[in-house]
Amino acid sequence: MFETTVHRALARPHDPPLDVWVELGKFYKPWLKQADSPGVLVEEKGLSFPLRLPGVLHGWLRSRRGPWLALVSYSLPTNSGVGPLRLQHLLPRQAVSRRWPNDEVPY
Repeated sequence: MFETTVHRALARPHDPPLDVWVELGKFYKPWLKQADSPGVLVEEKGLSFPLRLPGVLHGWLRSRRGPWLALVSYSLPTNSGVGPLRLQHLLPRQAVSRRWPNDEVPY
């Protein structure tokens, strides 16, 4: 996933990847608090953002301003018939926590 020539001050890969919890509530919280009601169909079939999902941490990448960002993969369940959305993107450190084998899946 990462080039072997990348300096350790810029990237820290995990090989193999680590099991983590992706804390969507911490990442999307401001956006998810909109008060407008989009209607019954959208409320029933629109994307639901569980507060916590199982995911995989591929490594850490450093931003130009200094903070580390987690490169994670996870699947977001949908109710609309399109199936789960498989996502991979960067998240702030506080949106990722270690997941252990005995941890329960929250849904």
